[in-house]
Amino acid sequence: MYKTMQGFYQVRDIILFDGQCPLCVRSMRLLLLFDWLGRFICLDFRQEQVSKLIRCVSVEQLEEQMVLITPLGDIKIGFEAWRYIVLRLPLFSIPACLLYLPFVASLGDRLYRMVARSRLGLVHCPPGQCTHTSITASVELELDETWLEGINIANSRVVN
Repeated sequence: MYKTMQGFYQVRDIILFDGQCPLCVRSMRLLLLFDWLGRFICLDFRQEQVSKLIRCVSVEQLEEQMVLITPLGDIKIGFEAWRYIVLRLPLFSIPACLLYLPFVASLGDRLYRMVARSRLGLVHCPPGQCTHTSITASVELELDETWLEGINIANSRVVN
């Protein structure tokens, strides 16, 4: 379990994102700013240690959209993952319920895919001033940590 600043113990969701994408890195920084309860761990899927750990999702899927793995091993991709995250952020939990309306979900999925396809061209930095370096640049993963349990469960569901 993970001990948050508030002293509560909880299980955490894992977010796999593209650490080479300025929009993705900025989004993860913003998410962590609003993650007051410490519910999420953001991992750059391009890190060698992370990529070796993930067998439940293909590199193609990771490059196309953000992936979230719950503590129970459920995998959520793209808009579904984003909607899941926003609902669990205290400041946005009530308005996030609107994201579950049928027509909003359909539009949200299309919009998410459109942004995901063009994400590398959406955020530009002035030459020599880019600060989008990964927020997980030096993650040291301990393979026995309990927050990895969701990944292990998801990996065990993959047929080799």
